[in-house]
Amino acid sequence: MRSRNVQHRLMIAIAVSLSGLMAPSLRAAEASIEAQLLAEAGPLMRECDKRGYRNVGVLKFSVSPDGGKTFPNQVGTLNLHLANRLEQAMFIKNAPVEPKIGVTRNASAVAAKIDGADHLTPDGRTKLFTGKYPLLWGTQTVAVDAFVVGVATVSSNQETISIQLYLIDPTLHQPFGKPFAVQNRAALLAETGASYSAPNPSAHRAIDDAAQKQKDAPPAVTRRAVEEVRHKIDLAAFEQARDPNRPHPLSDEKAPLSLVIRYDGRAQPYEFKAGRAYVAEPGEDVKKVELELTRNWDESLKAVVKVNGVNTLYKQTAPDPHCLGWLLDKKDGKTLLVDGYQVTADESEKFRILSQTESKVNEQRYGSYVGTITVSVFREAKAMPLALATEREKHLEIVSMATPPKENAREDNYNAALDNFLKSAHRGLIGEGERLPNRVSRVTRLWDPTPVMTAAVVYYKAQP
Repeated sequence: MRSRNVQHRLMIAIAVSLSGLMAPSLRAAEASIEAQLLAEAGPLMRECDKRGYRNVGVLKFSVSPDGGKTFPNQVGTLNLHLANRLEQAMFIKNAPVEPKIGVTRNASAVAAKIDGADHLTPDGRTKLFTGKYPLLWGTQTVAVDAFVVGVATVSSNQETISIQLYLIDPTLHQPFGKPFAVQNRAALLAETGASYSAPNPSAHRAIDDAAQKQKDAPPAVTRRAVEEVRHKIDLAAFEQARDPNRPHPLSDEKAPLSLVIRYDGRAQPYEFKAGRAYVAEPGEDVKKVELELTRNWDESLKAVVKVNGVNTLYKQTAPDPHCLGWLLDKKDGKTLLVDGYQVTADESEKFRILSQTESKVNEQRYGSYVGTITVSVFREAKAMPLALATEREKHLEIVSMATPPKENAREDNYNAALDNFLKSAHRGLIGEGERLPNRVSRVTRLWDPTPVMTAAVVYYKAQP
């Protein structure tokens, strides 16, 4: 990787306020995805215990981005992030259960490698249960007694997400509980493949103003003041995302950031259709893919750039507000060039273009991640984050992260693993090619968790 007029700097992304992540709805605090999944996880774990299940997995959700009209494979990262959030919630609600029920980590990754596995058919289910799945904590792999899957529908106005859970074992496939609706939020738009851009920094600066005005008030009052501002931002983002005639952020000179995709140094033109951006897929003769970021706003920005749902920094797969990002600092130059995955502070991997045959295989492996380049842009926060004062607030933050802490891979004890989760709540189809030496430095900043821009580009279309 190399930069133009700016040193590569790796950012530690710290969310400003729990309220921005956990409570987008003013009418009902329980309407966030995290809160509702926690509410569902308790009865779900009790039902699993009642049925005698000792190990349970969660499979990738089916997601409709258009009110139930279609359920395409290529939606965004929401398919897997919903499953991962439910995994975290089930882990937390496992605490009262004795003996503990094993909750697996990313069961879809294992299921994708089992030939013919399919929870929708009897034969496919039989194959699905032949796999060995890693637990969410420790190093053990286990046979699974049951799976939980979900069907999520984003409303046509983008404001709500309806979810129905299903419980599956070798002889059972039935709904669990009743369907429930949660409030969508601007930070989730990137997970559905939608794009939007704030027209200017002023609306998001109002978040800082609200926090500053209420700085001496009780935390609950401060959170509500910030929620009111975030809710207005959410509504404006939804209105823009559902309007197919509005300028796409990648065609808007007033957007916070510009993204140019280059193949062998040549900028590729975008094609815009119904609010979505497309770019010609790189042919087998293309040797190099570069992503050029240019800061348009006169303030520092953090850009989380993902290829197929994998962050170009350290290959993180968490939701964008929880990911490290590239710094486009106001004090430095405006342009940054990313041409591979940064895998350590000293090493990067060049992007390598896959053949159509290879892409087909990876498409099955990566699911909805395949064929997309996404960028989420965050502005620097001026207010310190509110502390996570209660256990419930920590639990909500854990679910929002959708990724277990790395320390859990070394913890075979449930209580120790849960402690790692609680500690972590305080911290904020291009394949891999050759590794090249490349140095980045870390710069710690506070970043508001509500993005000022999200943009998704589809560069590879599935082959029939």
